[in-house]
Amino acid sequence: MAPKTFQIGVKGLIVVNGRVLLLKRADAETGPFWELPGGRMEEGEAIEHTLRRELDEELPGITEIVIGQVLHAALVPDDAGGLVLLFYRVQANIPRVTISAEHLAYTWASAADILTLPEGIDGAAVQPFTLTAITLALQSVG
Repeated sequence: MAPKTFQIGVKGLIVVNGRVLLLKRADAETGPFWELPGGRMEEGEAIEHTLRRELDEELPGITEIVIGQVLHAALVPDDAGGLVLLFYRVQANIPRVTISAEHLAYTWASAADILTLPEGIDGAAVQPFTLTAITLALQSVG
């Protein structure tokens, strides 16, 4: 039996004033959902480079990106390719949030908002693994 292959995805947890940045994505199959900025690694690409590239693509105007520690890792249960996500703490300068065409909207979620995230914000859900990462990021802010 051949070994299982996995793709690696990286997500950035950007916390400003006790709130984490979430992006709303459209999905034809499941409907819209909230996610963290980031994406999948390309062949031969380093993890940090992937995260920087994705942040630049999804948040035009972001500057002074500092990638911190991994806060969470998760296997996406319903991804056919076998996707493992690594959630990194990220510090950056975002004077004004601008999103790419890949996303529909953005929001800053506080610890209080976490209680409502499983039911969704504006009819869009948040995956449990993303919720875990958000919780860890907001708990470790200090």
